[in-house]
Amino acid sequence: MDYDRGAMSRMIDRLETKGLLRRVALAHTRRTMALEVTEAGKAAFPKMQACLTKVVNRLLKGVTKTQVREVEKTLKQMLANS
Repeated sequence: MDYDRGAMSRMIDRLETKGLLRRVALAHTRRTMALEVTEAGKAAFPKMQACLTKVVNRLLKGVTKTQVREVEKTLKQMLANS
């Protein structure tokens, strides 16, 4: 995904507000924070995964495995070119 710093910070803020993750200061640096998934985040993961599966299946309805592999191949080449 391509998020700018501001968008990523806002998303992390929202996830932190919902109690799904927290920022943790790293001992060896004052500027860098690590992200830690909370127990609530771990508990919510199966529901999020099920929702994602439903969305992906809906989007891929009528798309063949060959077509999916071709898109994957194209995307990998695009990443290699960047």
